[in-house]
Parts: sequence; C-alpha cells; structure tokens
Amino acid sequence: MRGIHIGSKIYWNVGTEATPEVRNGTVTRISGKSGDVYGRTLFVDNAHKPEDCIYEVWCYPEAYAAEYVNILNHRAKLKKDLDDSMKLIYELCNKMTRENPET
Repeated sequence: MRGIHIGSKIYWNVGTEATPEVRNGTVTRISGKSGDVYGRTLFVDNAHKPEDCIYEVWCYPEAYAAEYVNILNHRAKLKKDLDDSMKLIYELCNKMTRENPET
C-alpha cells in the first residue's frame, strides 16, 4: 500500500499534535494483511515483541520523510495558534465577568 517492505526505512511520530517527535528505523518484520482495520503492523530494528509494533498507516517511507516532518511542524504551529486565539477568548470572557458581575 505505502511501498513499505522489509528493509524499508520508515518514519513515524511518537509525540503529540502540539509537540511532534519523529522516530525512524528499518522494518525487520511485517505482520497482518493490508485489508485489516489498521493495515499491517510493522516491527522495527529487530524489536519483535507485540508491544513494539507500529501500525503501517502511521508510518511514512524515507522518500517522504522531509515532507512528513514539515507537515507535523506546520500542524504544531497551527495548534499553537489555535490555543493562543482561544486564550484571548477566555481572557475576554473573564474580563466581561469581572466588569459585569451578576449578583
């Protein structure tokens, strides 16, 4: 589906939307089928325990790594901008409450 096979170098985000943290590794095992709900599961750098798997849909091949990192960083900036704008709304609501207390 994504051109990922054993030996492919992949990248995935382990951080949050606000603070992305991209990791990379080489696929050493693939489990499942492409038609599964989340697709195949990938195991990286010989970590083949169940808790070490990564869903294929969350991984990007090395050829797209730079673009993937740029998108994650852009999304983090948008998230910060949204949070900052909501802070202004809350400050306005607090100001209105202080200036017009309902008693």
